[in-house]
Parts: sequence; structure tokens; C-alpha cells
Amino acid sequence: MAVPLEEKFMAQLDMHSSELIRVIRSKGGATRHKIAGIMQILDQGTMMENTSVRLLVILSEDSSVRMELRNGIPDLLEEFIDEVKNACGLGGFIRLQYKDTDFGNTFVNLTSTTVIKDLTVLKVMKLALPSFSDSRNPSSTPFSSRLEGHLPHPDPDLNGSRITPTGRGS
Repeated sequence: MAVPLEEKFMAQLDMHSSELIRVIRSKGGATRHKIAGIMQILDQGTMMENTSVRLLVILSEDSSVRMELRNGIPDLLEEFIDEVKNACGLGGFIRLQYKDTDFGNTFVNLTSTTVIKDLTVLKVMKLALPSFSDSRNPSSTPFSSRLEGHLPHPDPDLNGSRITPTGRGS
């Protein structure tokens, strides 16, 4: 009976790969220089494997969704919010909060994706932005998902003015 030597060797190699990598990394001089390219490729492959991020998304007091981002976390907050909305079947305007372990697991508004890590807990806050139009401008439209410009002040005399530290408009 033939023994599958290659399969057995690879299984044994897998068991010791972490220790082998540590030994290889500890080498110096010409040996280190020769293997630097190989180690860089290995590091990139490891990073590619570890890009998957698991999240718990709390939708309400009695509803939450487990979500997995297989391609890692988007750099842009808007893209991340879109992925959460798609995965959870959400529409409309939302704000995301994350559980900040530095502040006693308090939920904090998410302003950047850099704080999102594997096993982060997120909370969805649905926003109800009013849809109104300015009667002085018949072409005005309801709010979009990205608010542009400034909001008109309810008092037309204060539109466009700045408040100074003394409280007087400029």
C-alpha cells in the first residue's frame, strides 16, 4: 500500500509553518536579503486572507444582523454605510454608531471607517430628515443624502449672516 508522502509532508509542514517563518525572519545578512522577496509575497498573501471582517449590526432593541465583509472595510464612510444598508435591507437616511471599547462600550457616532475592526458592534440610527422647500425659491428640492450648501435660517433677515462672538450678525 502506497503512502501519500507529499500529502503527509504538507500536513506536517503546515503544523510547523509558524515556527519556520519565525526562524526564517530571525536570519540576517545575505540569507535575509535572499528571502526578503519571498517573505513580502507571503505577508501580502496573509493580509489578503485576513481581510474578511465580521460585524454585528443592531437594527433595534429586538433585531440584529450578523454581517461579513469579505473584501475588507471600505475606506470611505459613505461606501461602508451603503454596504451596511444593502446587507441589512435598509433604506432612507441612517447614521451608524460603533461600540467604543475605550469609553466603556459606549455607542459613538461613526465618522471614519478606521475604527472598524473584526467583531465590531454597530448600531443603526434611522434619521428622519424633514422634506421641505423654500417658498421663495420654487425650484428647491427635498434634501438629498448628501446635504450641500447651507440650510436657510427660519428668519429671512438672518440668512447669509454670520454670528460674531458678541452675538450680533455681520
